[in-house]
Amino acid sequence: MQLILSDIAHLDQHISTFINHPDRYRPSQCLHCGSSGLWAHGVYYRKAACEKGVGCCAPIQRFLCPDCEQTCSVLPEYIPPRRWYHWIVQQLAFRLLMMGQSLLKVCKHLAASLPNPLTPDISTLYRWRRQCRCQFTEHHFHLCSQYPELGRYACYQTFWQACLDKMPLSEAMLKLHRAGLSIP
Repeated sequence: MQLILSDIAHLDQHISTFINHPDRYRPSQCLHCGSSGLWAHGVYYRKAACEKGVGCCAPIQRFLCPDCEQTCSVLPEYIPPRRWYHWIVQQLAFRLLMMGQSLLKVCKHLAASLPNPLTPDISTLYRWRRQCRCQFTEHHFHLCSQYPELGRYACYQTFWQACLDKMPLSEAMLKLHRAGLSIP
C-alpha cells in the first residue's frame, strides 16, 4: 500500500528530500494495523521524469510494520501510484482532449513532444479518458467540496478545464487519493 507525500514536484526535489530529510517519507503509523514504529525495509526504484529523458530512477523507501509484518511506501507527489506515466504526461493529454482533439491527434502530439519511451499509446489515452469519465461524479463532488468555485462547472469537460487551470493534475489526484477515491 502506498501514500503520497505532497509538495514534491520533481526528481531533484525528491532526491534532496530523500537524502536530507528521509523521515518525511516515514508514515507515522502502519496503513494496515495502525501500529507505530515502522522500520526502513529496503528501497525500490520507480521510473522518474527528468530533463535527461531516459534512464532516470527515483528511489522509494519501503517500510515494514514490526507488528503485522506488512510493508508500505510513500511516493512523492509527482509519481502516480500504480502507473507508468507521470501526472504531467496525463495532464498534457487531458488538456489536449479537453480542447477537442481526437485520441489519435493527442497520441501524435505527445509522440512529437515527449521522449519516445515516455509516449503513451492510444489505448492508454482511451483508458485514462474512460476512467476519468466513469469517476467524474465522485471526483466532481470531492473536489467541489474543497474548492466550491469549481461547482459552477457541472459538465466533465468544463470542470476539468477549470480544475487544471486552478491546480496541477498531481495536486487534484493527491486530494482524491487522500479522500480514498480511485484515481485514473
